[in-house]
Formats: sequence, C-alpha cells, structure tokens
Amino acid sequence: MEKQTTIKRRYFRKGEPIKDLHILLSLDEHCKIKSEAALNGHSISLYCKKLLFTGKVVPRFSVAELKCLRDLSGLSTNVNQIAHRLNVETDALTIAMAEDVISSLKKILAESQQNRN
Repeated sequence: MEKQTTIKRRYFRKGEPIKDLHILLSLDEHCKIKSEAALNGHSISLYCKKLLFTGKVVPRFSVAELKCLRDLSGLSTNVNQIAHRLNVETDALTIAMAEDVISSLKKILAESQQNRN
C-alpha cells in the first residue's frame, strides 16, 4: 500500500500558490540588504522582489512627507473655496484668505525641503 503525502500550500490573496526562493548570503550581505530595505520602508522580501522585477526600489513616503501631503490636501480644499468665492465676488476678506493660504503653502514647502535634506 502506498503512503499518501499531503503537501501544504500557502496562498496569496488571489489564490496563487507561493513558491519559496532561498539564497545564501554572507552576514555582511544580509545586513546590507536589510538596512537598504529599512531605509526604503520595505520588508526584506518586498525589497528583493522590487529590485529583481523592476531593477529599482522606490522608497515609501516618510511620516513627515505624509503629513505634508495631508496639509497640502487640506489647503487645496481652501484654494477651491477661495477660487469659487473670487468668481462670485471680490472683497478684502477673500483676498486675506488667499494670502493666508499662500503663506501656509510656503511654510509647508519649506518644511518639505528641510525634510528631504
């Protein structure tokens, strides 16, 4: 009588089977890959996949960059409101609001430049 063996399968979300790829690295090579992955905000596995399939790794947004994007998103709403109001009527209050938004934009852009350096 033959012995039946069952193979455990792991699946992606789409139901595709996962295959493992094992590579041997020196401790220095592993540390280098691990630090590069961490710098880009990725796991080692995701970093290696991106590097193999695309030849480049695009870093994820940092917390500071995400904050700047949220601030810019909020200001874009204000800009749309000001533009609508300027189309309806022009008054000192609308102009003051526009100047306030412009100064806020300058502040956010200066902060994002500091974060990049």
